[in-house]
Amino acid sequence: MLTHNELNCWLLVVGILTAAGTIGLAIATFWMAKKTRDLAVQEERHHQDGAMPICLLDEAVGGRANTVELKVQDNGSQTTFQYQIYGPLRNIGQGPALDIRLVLRFSTFNNHEASYGLDPLGAGEARGIDFAPATALVAEPAIVFFEKQFAAHDARRIAAISVSSSPGFNDTTIRGSKDAWTEIFLEYTDIFGNHFYTQHTKSPQHQWMRFGKGSRPAPIAAPPIPSSNRTTPHT
Repeated sequence: MLTHNELNCWLLVVGILTAAGTIGLAIATFWMAKKTRDLAVQEERHHQDGAMPICLLDEAVGGRANTVELKVQDNGSQTTFQYQIYGPLRNIGQGPALDIRLVLRFSTFNNHEASYGLDPLGAGEARGIDFAPATALVAEPAIVFFEKQFAAHDARRIAAISVSSSPGFNDTTIRGSKDAWTEIFLEYTDIFGNHFYTQHTKSPQHQWMRFGKGSRPAPIAAPPIPSSNRTTPHT
């Protein structure tokens, strides 16, 4: 028969073992819950990655500098300016691209930016593919050739951004910006609301395209404005 002291010792041991078992069970439960949560997060990430859009512009015919053209129309008392951007524009990702916005940046002009909203682009879809409508062609071979060239060129246009004078970006500055653009960004979202961007850089010292998630990056350093293009902002 156990003495009173021995009984107390056994009860103490049983209490310690019970407490240890409870703590171990709690740790195991926590570990299982964390593992389940991590697996759910990975599954959701995998699910979202499977619907990720990737939009890009092909390099223009004749070089990346030809991706943008400045059209100037003088109507007597009024002058209109329009930046025309040429594709093709493609979505090579596995999901649709929504809320697409094209942003044209002029790092040499205090990082001035002009933007243009584009329609959604489905997975594998392209816009601005070369084609020559039959109605644009005529019988003469030489004229047919030039008509084809113009038709194909117009078919590649994916955006036309109208701009107007503003402080630091007056009419003279706009005219001088014809070849001054430095970067084109495509910003867009997926069906889950995640934000993406694709950066296209005019300078041949940088790669043409870079894809990223989140907000577009800070400007790439650009050479100074040629003295012939320098203007004094309106005050």
